[in-house]
Amino acid sequence: MIDRRVRALLLIDGLLALALIASSLGGEGRSTIDFRLPPLAQIEGLRITRTGQPPVTLRRAGGRWSVQGDPIDPYALDALTEAMGDPVGADLAVPAEGAELDDYGLGEHAVTVAVDGGPTLRIGRVVDGRRTFVWPVDGPRILRLRADLGRVFHRPAAHWPDRRLAALDFADVAELTVSRGEALDWRARRPGPDAPWRLLHPPGLEAGQQEIGAVLGALVTARAERFVPPADGFEPTATLSGSTFDGGAFSIALAPGEGGTLRARLPERARLAVIPKHQAVFLDVRAADLRERRIFGGLAVDALDGVAIGGPDPLRAGRGPDGRWRLSAPRRTGPLSAPAVDGWLSALVGLRAVGFVERPDPAAFAEAWPVALKAGDVAVQIEVGAPFGNGARQVRRVGAEGPVMVLGASGLATLRPAIDALLGETPPGDQPPGR
Repeated sequence: MIDRRVRALLLIDGLLALALIASSLGGEGRSTIDFRLPPLAQIEGLRITRTGQPPVTLRRAGGRWSVQGDPIDPYALDALTEAMGDPVGADLAVPAEGAELDDYGLGEHAVTVAVDGGPTLRIGRVVDGRRTFVWPVDGPRILRLRADLGRVFHRPAAHWPDRRLAALDFADVAELTVSRGEALDWRARRPGPDAPWRLLHPPGLEAGQQEIGAVLGALVTARAERFVPPADGFEPTATLSGSTFDGGAFSIALAPGEGGTLRARLPERARLAVIPKHQAVFLDVRAADLRERRIFGGLAVDALDGVAIGGPDPLRAGRGPDGRWRLSAPRRTGPLSAPAVDGWLSALVGLRAVGFVERPDPAAFAEAWPVALKAGDVAVQIEVGAPFGNGARQVRRVGAEGPVMVLGASGLATLRPAIDALLGETPPGDQPPGR
């Protein structure tokens, strides 16, 4: 319970605040205010300036809004339409003379909006998320407009244009292609949104689903960090193009930018988009970057019923009729701890190559040791061959055409699980890297 004395003090504070507001407004706040900001449909253009930001010019032509000649961001347009769909009136006014403009968020660094054929306004502080203090520049009154104009105009200049590379969703894209100059680098296609990707070019290259998915993910989620004028001599080094399941097409020309960024020329855009480095690395990839890196392909953990590891630390494990896993080597024991074995099998199936051996030595597998995973009638076997530096080894799949991969030291440790941990006798966090 709030103490009576505290409650009384709060009440007095509230009354004083109301008295101050009433005294500052005088009688004008209660009178009809003859100001209306015209609705968006009657405005042909806006110019927005803000300290430390480049000016932004919005134009309407043919019922469509653009920003410096580029399409407007759909969220920015939604906010603008919601706030200014109807004429915007004021419900309060105070004299500007003698007012502390910064108290209303209307100081010299406030956002300034010049309406074509209309007023020039400073956009200030938002009250209760529904009203905004504005000042018609050099006018006699500060107004409180009945709209949240802060959500509309307190937006960085770079966020007014549509920053998407393409207006696409993951499920839209059926084909991806990268060309370099006149030469086709790679082409991938999938028959449906849930189907795996297949590399059509180069022929014979197994597609890495995660790798191609990363390209598509960057395409549909990447956002330009800024836009720059089209410089003379923009020469694309690659073109990322493709098609959608509904027959649409897209094409984006790419060229290296500063600090690992990419510059992109997008269709119907007046300026070049600058794509940040952390997204650019997934867009400008070569065919070799798309190779399947999963050591055991696409085996599912739940389908596994047998593991056999040879070499210096042999291990054999199988799932019994009761669904529990047991070891038959290096010693016969079990059942194994379900959480521990599930974690180990997930790591095993998820093993990925850290690289590829472009010119493998045939002797690298002269003394190889096998690792086999069995899932029903399907068995995938690899050979672990010679060292490849930094604790890594060369591996290849048995009975399948494919590259020689490099399995890193951490991946090799997965092939040597601690038996005590699998039995649940050692906390997983204390599990040593191997036996």
